[in-house]
Formats: sequence, C-alpha cells, structure tokens
Amino acid sequence: MMLLLLIIILFFCYYFLKLLIIEDKDLIRALKRWIYDPSYAEKMANIAIIGSKIDYLNKNVIITINTKTFWQLHTDTLVRAEIKKRVNSDEFSDFLKLKFGEKYVFSTQKIYDNYVQIIGTSVI
Repeated sequence: MMLLLLIIILFFCYYFLKLLIIEDKDLIRALKRWIYDPSYAEKMANIAIIGSKIDYLNKNVIITINTKTFWQLHTDTLVRAEIKKRVNSDEFSDFLKLKFGEKYVFSTQKIYDNYVQIIGTSVI
C-alpha cells in the first residue's frame, strides 16, 4: 500500500514539474551537439541546456540558456565556457535568423552565475 502511494506521489510530482518547466525544443536542438566521444564539459552542456526557454515580454524576446543542471549547486566553469562557445557560434546565429527573422535585434549576451541571457528587441 505504501509503495503504491509512493508511486502515485512520484508520478504527480513528475507531472507537475514537467508542467512548470517550459522549454523550447527548437532552441535545445540548436544548442545541442552530437559528437562521437564528448568530453565532460560537452556532456554536461548537453544536459544543462535542456531547460532553456524563450519568453516573449511586450516587444522583447528573452532567451534564457541554463549553465547548470537542477541537481548541481554551482556552475562548472568548463561547462559555462562550452555553452558560451555554442551561443557565439555561427550555427546559433543562423538559428536566431531562422526563428525570428528580421523582426528582432539581439544584443550581446549577459552571463550570470546559473544562466546566459540574450535579449532581443523588436524592430517593428
């Protein structure tokens, strides 16, 4: 009986946590790297960017890219450097052009302790 109750509680916790994490699948695909033998930083960067999201506020677009996973207490500097390298890549700038077109102009990214933030302002 207790096991069944525990399973039900875990299911509901998973379901509600899944609802709270709003992520953008296209953003995650643009930032993930598929390589044969990834290093530790590349593996952790692939895991950390899963919770990345895009918020639309008034005429702004705010892209938030996580640099740490939810079970880590702090961000590893190698992982943060790997994510910064991916954000500065030509592939990511092509993603921004395809996703948002000429409607938004993106500023330089702000790097915080737990995430990287890119703000785009509307041209129109």
